[in-house]
Amino acid sequence: MPSEAPRHILSQLKFPDRYERLSSLLGSRVAELLIAPPDEVLLGLRSIAHSVDTRGEGFFLPLSGPTGTGKTTLANSLSAFLPEYFCQTFEHPESSTITFESLQATAIKGRELTSLDDHRILPINVDNREGAPPSERELAEIKRFLRSPKTGNKAIVVWPETSQSIAHQIGKDFQQIAGATIISLPFEAKGPPRNTWQDTAMHVLHLCNEITSLEELGINPKNYDPNKHSTLGEFLKKISIDFDKQAAELRASTQKPLHLLITFVSESIEAGALTHLTTPSKYGLLDANGLLNATKDSAIGKWWAARRALLTQSIIKLNARAFHLPPSTSMIVLRRFGPEDVVKKLNALTKKSKSKLPRADQSRVAEYVRRTDLGKYMSSSTATAYETRGRPPEEAKAAFAAMAKQGIWTVGKDKQLNGAMLEALKIFLASANIKISEAQHEKSIEGLPLIPDNSMKIGEQVFCIEYAWRSGEFLDSGNRSEAAQYCLTKLKNYALAFGWTAP
Repeated sequence: MPSEAPRHILSQLKFPDRYERLSSLLGSRVAELLIAPPDEVLLGLRSIAHSVDTRGEGFFLPLSGPTGTGKTTLANSLSAFLPEYFCQTFEHPESSTITFESLQATAIKGRELTSLDDHRILPINVDNREGAPPSERELAEIKRFLRSPKTGNKAIVVWPETSQSIAHQIGKDFQQIAGATIISLPFEAKGPPRNTWQDTAMHVLHLCNEITSLEELGINPKNYDPNKHSTLGEFLKKISIDFDKQAAELRASTQKPLHLLITFVSESIEAGALTHLTTPSKYGLLDANGLLNATKDSAIGKWWAARRALLTQSIIKLNARAFHLPPSTSMIVLRRFGPEDVVKKLNALTKKSKSKLPRADQSRVAEYVRRTDLGKYMSSSTATAYETRGRPPEEAKAAFAAMAKQGIWTVGKDKQLNGAMLEALKIFLASANIKISEAQHEKSIEGLPLIPDNSMKIGEQVFCIEYAWRSGEFLDSGNRSEAAQYCLTKLKNYALAFGWTAP
């Protein structure tokens, strides 16, 4: 099955401003964004619940409020705000007509998906009929349903409506055929207090993207005045529009989507120090806080500390990530594609070993690269965090150590090794059916005033891979500062080259 190259982080950033999109994106975690409505709203809902229990009859609730007030949020969150009375809300399927049968089917499905022992009230939300009030026949069907035993008599049908006049007419028409109700209809939806709006927006930003300090991209909800907006939805929409504009400007800053992939090649078989320098949920994406905390007293750390917002922006613009390459992979790559003298040295080492290094045919090289974090990222594996599968053969670690002692990557010698890595990546990506339109080693690329170790163009995206060949188990925790400094230095070089800052 063909794989796909990864998407740039800038194409994944989002700031939803409506409940439907938030719910689709976050699932059950959308509850983390909820703020209880005012007391009078909760009091009204409790009164409805008591009425359903005492009268043995369901309730029809026209819900009024301007766009962005939170009608859909309230209708879908009754179980979160009053869990002792209401179970999960179910959407009535989109249809041109509301019928007794359609309401019954929704209620039966809802009960099947909750629990037979759950005797709480079942909310049914009719969220696709704003501006199209129910006909007399539909109101009669709703009334019939709400009086049906075992289904409608333990349900509440919520009908959100933006137009206040239409909502009032719906309430009046229903009361004419069903009689008076315990609360006045329509029921007015009221969102959370204005003093909570900025925090809510900040929570949306972080929860939907799972990247720290994302407000440093230039769109900080704390800089928006809630008093200039009539509803929370309007407030969130303004931020959402500005956020999308800012993301578009950031994408344009590199001409083409550019991925900076810093790859540490050493004896380390685990990510080690990199787990403290990257964002756990974004598979290798560098974390500004982690980088600065690891090396705050270094010159490069201080340089970036004075440009804190730019650091976050540079990481996002470059989709900058850090990976590790274990010796089992680096050694098989060098045996297959390395310089002639390196291949001879490795062949000599394997002849001396009781348990030889694995053969270095192309299919095995591709398989070894596929297992690495770099390979998983390049092929859009489902992995979301660094992984380690078993331990590499001791022969690979020993071979790496022997090569290190002979200085095969000192004084510019690593350039040839980087060329070997490019050949291995080309073989791997071909095996994954990912088409490379251009692959270069130690050459400048169009639109980038730097010369990456490796560069590959896949579609409209450019992948720049910078290798750090290091002796020993470099990614041990004791080397966290050095690893951070290397990453920060690369970020500085790219930021300066693109003209994002001055030296």
